[in-house]
Amino acid sequence: MKPWINCVVFAIVGGVIAIGAAGKLAAPSELYSKPAPYDMRFVLHQMEDLRHLFCDRDTLADRRARGVCRVDSVLIASWQREVPVFTNSTVADVLQHIGLTNWNGGHQIRFVSKNAILQSALPRNTGTRDARSAFLGTAVRPGDLIVLCLQD
Repeated sequence: MKPWINCVVFAIVGGVIAIGAAGKLAAPSELYSKPAPYDMRFVLHQMEDLRHLFCDRDTLADRRARGVCRVDSVLIASWQREVPVFTNSTVADVLQHIGLTNWNGGHQIRFVSKNAILQSALPRNTGTRDARSAFLGTAVRPGDLIVLCLQD
């Protein structure tokens, strides 16, 4: 086999491996560096689990088996982690676990579960105490995602 053919074969195999590795998505913040698994047309089709928009199936299954949710933030790397959740865990419990004990609605938070994407009220609009309390009381299950939106 000619040397240039070996190079072409190596390049093709390497590209396929790189594409496969790049396809794994663990959290929304990775969408800055990896292609999104879905485009906006997902909203027109049935979907088994909305968390698949932001996390590949294997990672989600692993998190569910280990009883953890994922907290994500673009700006604060220490908040990008998995947090154990239990039967009665809430958004407030998860925020407290990462050290965010005084959230007062100053930045928006999104919560992604199997069948819903919820977000806290935008601080400049209707961020009432009752709305914040209701959002903080949202039940969190293994595999769910909580995204801290610190950028406008």
